[in-house]
Amino acid sequence: AAGTVTLRSAICTHMGCKVRYEPDKARVFCPCHDGVFDSKTGLVLSGPPEAPLPLYKVEVRGEDILIS
Repeated sequence: AAGTVTLRSAICTHMGCKVRYEPDKARVFCPCHDGVFDSKTGLVLSGPPEAPLPLYKVEVRGEDILIS
């Protein structure tokens, strides 16, 4: 929704590689083993990862962003 901030781990749940967001494909991609995650839910779409990307709690307070 507008004004909503979500934050997921940038580490693949398969082998710990750094993932990257691909806005043109609206997905999160792991280049190590071609893992693909849904950019909105973090769920695995294809590849070897079996677990979704973890979600962090985010709170926006004015200009501050708190992550836990």
